Amino acid sequence: MERVRQPNHASPRATPVPGRSGAGAWNHRGCTTWYHLDPLSPLVIAVVSIVQTIPSLVFFALLIPILGIGVQPALIVLGLYSLLPILRNTYVGLRSVDPALIDASRGQGMTSWEILYMVELPLTAPIIVAGIRLAAIYLVSWATIAALIGAGGLGDLIFSGIDSYDTTLLLAGAIPTALLALVIGFVFGRIRHLVTPRGLRAEVVTRRDLRTEVVTG
Repeated sequence: MERVRQPNHASPRATPVPGRSGAGAWNHRGCTTWYHLDPLSPLVIAVVSIVQTIPSLVFFALLIPILGIGVQPALIVLGLYSLLPILRNTYVGLRSVDPALIDASRGQGMTSWEILYMVELPLTAPIIVAGIRLAAIYLVSWATIAALIGAGGLGDLIFSGIDSYDTTLLLAGAIPTALLALVIGFVFGRIRHLVTPRGLRAEVVTRRDLRTEVVTG
């Protein structure tokens, strides 16, 4: 009998997508969207991390010779400080999407951008909102320090109370600041719950029930 030779098929996870550049080739996780192979992503996060390691008061002092005092340098510093939690959570969230979902979406004929805003961003939204929540809470505390360079706000009451040993003035600035941070944390916590897909909510509830059953059993 004549032996039939079977063709040697290459693994689909190692086969590049025809007509695509290196940014659209399969990587070791089977993902095809551009940012998974973007070499600038770790560099950008590293630079933003270095910015956040600078003490806020020192950062304000560095900008005073350039921009003077007031609201403008405060907004620039606060904006730079808020970038790290948001960028890091967005990058980690997009990297953590199951490659099988991306493969299935690609098999349905979806483009990279369609996969991004129809599959990956909805799944990553809770992690992104968590980063925004963390950045917003940080901004409340950093904004009080901005009062030292004439940016105003509740920080004026806090530092005036410290300078004059006035407990009433001190609490008049500290209590609203703490309440503002708590309210922001609660609001973004609810937003995170709302943007979480129902499937992920059910999975979290199931895992929680399983842990409870193990502990009580």
